[in-house]
Amino acid sequence: LLENQYLISQLRVKEITDINKRKELDAKILSIMSSNVKPGIFIDIGTYYGKSAARMSLNSPRSKIYTINILPEEFNNAGRNTTAKLSKKQIGSFYRKRGFNNIHQIYANTINWNPNPKIRNVKLAYIDGCHDSNFVFSDTKLILERLDETGFILWHDFNPELINKYEWVNAVTKGISKLYKESFLKGPMFHVKNSFIGIW
Repeated sequence: LLENQYLISQLRVKEITDINKRKELDAKILSIMSSNVKPGIFIDIGTYYGKSAARMSLNSPRSKIYTINILPEEFNNAGRNTTAKLSKKQIGSFYRKRGFNNIHQIYANTINWNPNPKIRNVKLAYIDGCHDSNFVFSDTKLILERLDETGFILWHDFNPELINKYEWVNAVTKGISKLYKESFLKGPMFHVKNSFIGIW
């Protein structure tokens, strides 16, 4: 985690959702989880610039990280609650500039993505793509089918205390609730206080 400070130091409070150093806390949670689960296959849904994939790689250098992002020409099919459209060159530019060699970029719309059979026994998954309920539901089901029995799933933009304040947080929570209602998820999940991270 200490060697991850150069990633964390770039975070700044620019909006109300960053209060209580929320972005820094989110980054630390992903770093800690990555460094403490057994090395293996990691999945990062929602590459964006590639900071989350970089954190996973830095804290678990023996793991293979698959990071997935939709291409700009398909963005209109990406759902409503999606951060922003990036060019293909921008997608993953953060980790590429830093030379992480255990990260594998995949370009796909996860709602109809058919993963390579080699992507199995997943130890850690970070779901931070489209935040629409149907995408959260679909992305999680996809991971569950490939998750190792000792594996963990993390969802970003999850905070039960803020479901009435932010549409995308409400949508993520609804997607996860549906997974419980339909018995795809069982047992406890945890929300880290002051964060936007849910852990199962």
